Amino acid sequence: MGSRGPRPWVFLGHTFERVGPPIFLLHFLRWLAEHDPRPFEVISLTDGALRPAFEELCPVTVVDAHGTPGGPGPRSLGHLSDPGLVYVNTAISVRAARLLPTVDAPWIAHVHELEVGLALHTDQTDWTDLDRPDTHWIAASEAVAANLTTRHGIGRGSIEIHHEMIDASRSERPGTEDLTERLAIPAGSPVIGTVGVVNWRKAPDLFLELAWRIARMPLDPAPHFVWVGGGHADDRARFGEDIRAAGLEDRVHLVAPVEDPIDWMRAFSVFVLPAREDAFPLACLEAASVSCPTVCFDSGGMPEFVESDAGVVVPYPDLDRFALAVADLLRDPSRRVALGDTARSKLWDRHHVGIAAPRLHSALTTWAR
Repeated sequence: MGSRGPRPWVFLGHTFERVGPPIFLLHFLRWLAEHDPRPFEVISLTDGALRPAFEELCPVTVVDAHGTPGGPGPRSLGHLSDPGLVYVNTAISVRAARLLPTVDAPWIAHVHELEVGLALHTDQTDWTDLDRPDTHWIAASEAVAANLTTRHGIGRGSIEIHHEMIDASRSERPGTEDLTERLAIPAGSPVIGTVGVVNWRKAPDLFLELAWRIARMPLDPAPHFVWVGGGHADDRARFGEDIRAAGLEDRVHLVAPVEDPIDWMRAFSVFVLPAREDAFPLACLEAASVSCPTVCFDSGGMPEFVESDAGVVVPYPDLDRFALAVADLLRDPSRRVALGDTARSKLWDRHHVGIAAPRLHSALTTWAR
């Protein structure tokens, strides 16, 4: 009999929508497909636009939130009775494991969420399934690790930090058009922008308040504000109505989600992250890839990247200081460029997939059977 090949790795996700954790996983699996011959599969709780990209790499199954077959073309997973590891990409993704046969394999819990995200989307059963004797914990940032320890009793010594990654080489492609022309933004006007789903955690209300404060400052030329992203129709409608009620519909622009936000980020003078809670958003890394500095609150994980040299970190929820920090960068182009250049260098040194993926792969290989 021939020798048995490597055991397959099973990756569980919560969605194939174009949001942070599945984008992160896609970057990693593309690297994995090129550098490791072992087979792997992906199981997701819901479908989405990224599914075809995953299907180019490996077998894919979509199940419903309770772990039963769902979506187009569900496949039997009985063949996955002896995986080398099970990788749970976001805490809620553990529900996809209920479709797997009983397995005795290392369990990797990669948590990308902070407390509000965990509270909204997981329950005690999920945590019971996650916190097994053989679980290896990965946190997307120090902030996530601290929350797992203080709120969920996970020993800090058992958590590894693996920050998010992107393919920084995407930013090397030239831009295709000046997207600000679509919004009738005058040439030369600075653009203060962000990218994210319109919801309470991402804080479109704070973005609008920030815009209102900056719009009242004596800045010439007057800046414009762009939010690129989707979300529930009700949330987007409320945000649009708030913009109109504030009298800022000619200065604050709500743009539908796009497949690749890099071209928009090329137009941004400053990337702002007004989020109330964000573990380590990929959008800030994408902004860094085009040398755009970030201004963020001191909550969440992004201060771990911004530090003191890739943007500005202000105390949450001090919008006055936030607005002043943005205005100061608009008034000081040389400082803004220096911070943006440092952000780009840090991205390539720490978070480019060619740097971060091998580190994660090394950890998984150590844990796998």
